[in-house]
Amino acid sequence: MSEGCGIDPKVSNSRYFLDVYLSVSTVLLIVLGCLFIYSSGYVVNVGISTDSFFRQLIWIAISIAIAVAIFLFDLTFLEQFATIIYGIVLALLIVTLLFGREVNGARSWLGIGSIGFQISEFAKLALILFLAKQCNIHRNEIHQVGNFIRIFFLASAPTFLVLVQPDLGTAIIFPLITVVMLYFGGARIRHLSFVLTAFVASVGIIILYAWFSRTGDYVPSVFSVVLQIPYFLLVLGSAVIIMVSAYLGYYYARVGYFYWISYICGLIGAVLILVFGGLYIFREYQLSRLVVFLDPYQDPLGTGWHIIQSLTAIGSGGFLGQGYMQGLQSHLRFVPEQNTDFIFSILAEEFGFIGVVGLFVLYGILIFRVINVSAIISHKRFFSLVCIGVASMFAFHFSINIGVALGLLPIIGIPLFFLSYGGSSLLLGLSSIAVVLNCHTNRYKTY
Repeated sequence: MSEGCGIDPKVSNSRYFLDVYLSVSTVLLIVLGCLFIYSSGYVVNVGISTDSFFRQLIWIAISIAIAVAIFLFDLTFLEQFATIIYGIVLALLIVTLLFGREVNGARSWLGIGSIGFQISEFAKLALILFLAKQCNIHRNEIHQVGNFIRIFFLASAPTFLVLVQPDLGTAIIFPLITVVMLYFGGARIRHLSFVLTAFVASVGIIILYAWFSRTGDYVPSVFSVVLQIPYFLLVLGSAVIIMVSAYLGYYYARVGYFYWISYICGLIGAVLILVFGGLYIFREYQLSRLVVFLDPYQDPLGTGWHIIQSLTAIGSGGFLGQGYMQGLQSHLRFVPEQNTDFIFSILAEEFGFIGVVGLFVLYGILIFRVINVSAIISHKRFFSLVCIGVASMFAFHFSINIGVALGLLPIIGIPLFFLSYGGSSLLLGLSSIAVVLNCHTNRYKTY
């Protein structure tokens, strides 16, 4: 036995079996996805009306082939070239903005002919690799405010590039993954709280503005701070001056309340910038979705239709469901985007509460096993952080997609990994699982 670790040196560098629970849960989710993509394409008295199911089968074959290659790949390459990979993906996002195809109001696709990829999907894994490397290199300095700001600023690039496409749903995932990875990377809670507070406050203010401006009520004059540039610059400039002055006072005098004055003024400035940018970037239909999130019946035949029909489908499923291929809401085409953003509604209608519980169990196993792999390879900090990032990505996609279907969150367009139709999402999901499985099988390997 090797001294101090209890590992036989004869097997310490050997490949170990796959994580069975993670592998099986992934396969079962893909099978479920195929079943409900097929079901979502069925129309009463017409039959199968789309070729989404057959396209998805092709993407499954392609994604599995690529995932197997990643599983057999030496992952030290990812660590060595993580920053370069991140830079290449950012460059491709810029190319997408300039030359990409516009689908559903967002210029987010690159491709040739009918074959296209959403680069923003692959940017999630590139961001995870980049943050894992930064947190590993700067493990002893990331708690310092200067290093935290620098890393967070660099990690915010894909958020901005995707937001201006505009693709609000995908853009939201990046800062959420960033906060989780920086937390496990050693960042201070107060720095992360600053980011989360600014994010939540700005979203709340934008939702309130959308509500006041679209329900016929008056718009409070306080919104002029972000609607009129002179007021915006005056308030933002004042906040910045006070923030810098207070921080200098704290730096030289070491008086605690100077720090918190600087912190609060910085928070105000960050919220102002986020709200100002959001109101000028978001399109009309996106602001309308924020209104119907609060009350779908403000526009029951327009943007509110998605939530109303989704909730109707979910409610009609009851405990045992209507039965596979028997859901009227889907087969009469009442549920929009039913093979992508609202595929959970179809599952709930046809398999009922039992099916929903089964889905939660499968996703729970998948996320838990990814976190478990992160724990057992904690001695390999880079790969452990990559697994944390992958787990957070799956968790946020799952939570947001189902939250939207249940009307608990605004409609922002987030696919449900392995269930929703889409080649880019499927390829990202299987590639990420392949990376985690590679980490698991090589957990005792000496790099």
